[in-house]
Amino acid sequence: HPVYAMAITGTENAHSLTSVSTDGRMCQWSLANLSQPTESRQLKLNKKDVTATALAFGEGETNEFCIGTEDGRLLKAQVHSTKTGVEEAARDGHFGPVTHLDFNRAASTLSDLMLSCSMDWTVKLWSQRQSEAPLASFETSKDYVFDAKWSPVHPALFASANGSGMLDLWNLNADLEVPQARAKVSSCALSALQWVPGGRRILVGDARGRVHLYEVAVEFAVPRANEISRLENRVTELSELA
Repeated sequence: HPVYAMAITGTENAHSLTSVSTDGRMCQWSLANLSQPTESRQLKLNKKDVTATALAFGEGETNEFCIGTEDGRLLKAQVHSTKTGVEEAARDGHFGPVTHLDFNRAASTLSDLMLSCSMDWTVKLWSQRQSEAPLASFETSKDYVFDAKWSPVHPALFASANGSGMLDLWNLNADLEVPQARAKVSSCALSALQWVPGGRRILVGDARGRVHLYEVAVEFAVPRANEISRLENRVTELSELA
């Protein structure tokens, strides 16, 4: 069965690879030997295999992780567990397959914030601490959203890439309704994006195998001194409404 999601966890000197496939099989691997997993387990929800399409670990986390599924659910599981069962991580998930999950890594106080994107044309913001309901839903895309990732340096900034070839930049401290910047990258679908360390450039891959490099303007990429506190206040306000 296809493997759509993998993640490396641990420290520089002691790390491992975790993968999940659409038949619900979770495997942990040693990067020194990828011939067979060091640990594997079948993940089930209500006795049915979990059709995993995305996974993400929070900053510094090596055991508990979130899973996005083919039917739009968000689930929690543990690498080291004797149980096969998983639990619901959120309600009101997506109405289509989850394509990517990403935790905020720019500030430790915001490490519970997670983005999810989906083939239902939306990106959603979640707080693992505050609410099981989404804090916000970003719905300006006119096609499948294949990737969404936080800036590595700006706590409120993230980018999303969709099937109509559009790359969007969102700043949660500025506006929740429309992106701060938008670029038509390609005439075909954008399948993946990756921030360059430092947060000033974004790499974008498209369905024709091309990789595009975009520079992010300083006024968008560089955070101000109060960005973290502003986002903490915004999250509190959104949690009260969720």
